[in-house]
Amino acid sequence: RSSARTKAVKQADGMYAISGTKIFISGGDHDLAENIIHLVLARTEGAPAGTKGLSLFIVPKMRIDADGKITGSNDVSVGRIEHKMGLNGNATCVMNYGENGGCVGELVGGAAGEGQGMRQMFLLMNAARIAVGLQSLGLASVAYLNALRYTRERKQGPSVKHFKDPTAPRVAIIEHADVRRMLLDMKARVEGIRALACKLAQHRDWYEILTHEGKGDANYHMGQIELLTPILKAYGSDQAFRICETAIQTLGGVGYTADYGIEQYCRDTKVFSIYEGTNHIQAMDLVGRKLSMQNGAFAQAFQKDVSTFIEKHKDHPQYSGAVAMLAKAADALQGATMKLMQWFFSGQLEMVPLFSTRYLEMFAETTVAWLLLEQAVLAERKRADLPEGHADHAFYQGKHYAALYYAGNVLPGVMNKAEMIAAADRSALDVPDAAFATV
Repeated sequence: RSSARTKAVKQADGMYAISGTKIFISGGDHDLAENIIHLVLARTEGAPAGTKGLSLFIVPKMRIDADGKITGSNDVSVGRIEHKMGLNGNATCVMNYGENGGCVGELVGGAAGEGQGMRQMFLLMNAARIAVGLQSLGLASVAYLNALRYTRERKQGPSVKHFKDPTAPRVAIIEHADVRRMLLDMKARVEGIRALACKLAQHRDWYEILTHEGKGDANYHMGQIELLTPILKAYGSDQAFRICETAIQTLGGVGYTADYGIEQYCRDTKVFSIYEGTNHIQAMDLVGRKLSMQNGAFAQAFQKDVSTFIEKHKDHPQYSGAVAMLAKAADALQGATMKLMQWFFSGQLEMVPLFSTRYLEMFAETTVAWLLLEQAVLAERKRADLPEGHADHAFYQGKHYAALYYAGNVLPGVMNKAEMIAAADRSALDVPDAAFATV
């Protein structure tokens, strides 16, 4: 049920009088442009309750005439600016529309657009969710690269190989085992998010090409876009915050200061898991909508893609062990999918949101492992063709080790999550509200 209270009353000239409030509007008002156009969901007179009664309106900050000239205020004002954890260069505003009865808006789509607000908004929402995933990738990547540079420059302590020698020279901290672990962990996750974004973009390109040419299975590609959009947004934003946190840890004490900038990346990145529908909403979108689309055909096509890769490379001389781990993860994911479907069909609906976030993590980690291994297999072929001493050897080696690390250190968690879903622990549902108290 939608709790939107913004109203739209049709006027004699076909425009609508808009009255209401929107919260958490990034850049809702500023001095960088002469006019700002808002898209506002509002309920028209007599519209049904819930989201089906919402329509989308174009509401400018300033009124304009038929020639596009500004004629005055459209009664759009800032009610408050939020004080935030990060992203302080981007004002987050509470916007008030029609406080003085002078705000008008135009219905998107004309008369046919009435009641279509959520459908129209989701066209923008899905693009915004992908953009949040890319935004997450950008900050995660720069945090990792800054940490990498620091570890190559900062000298602290001797190598563990000479820990008993008091005269041993200090080494760059990139030589210390736990620092190397954190660096490879960040690298694998950053490259995994990037691979995920590229895979989604590839499906989008093929969808556009095949739709334009009128041949091929464009529907398959659209299905994979539907599946991967909540994955990129949720996994990308969750991991970006954790990567920034790891980058701070890699630097040690100075990482917590403002001197190196990573603490700002960490603060700024946190909101990405909240933007454009919290990541739990992304999980519910995946579980509640995407898995069942076209009777599960999109999800089955995804499983087939992963299975095809596993079958082709299960005996690979370098990656057979990692591919076997991917096969276990894919089986665990399929089992968790069946468990969710069982809850749906048996009426145990409260169990679905309880485990949906964990399921999305499983889906994302299985996907990223597949894509990193796909890159690693290709990298091995490319590296074999390079002359000795070629600068790209190191790049391809990085693909090799990132894939092995992810398969060995992240994929086991997929099986663990599947076991937790199968166990169906209800503690969080059954605990009385009063029992959350600690005293």
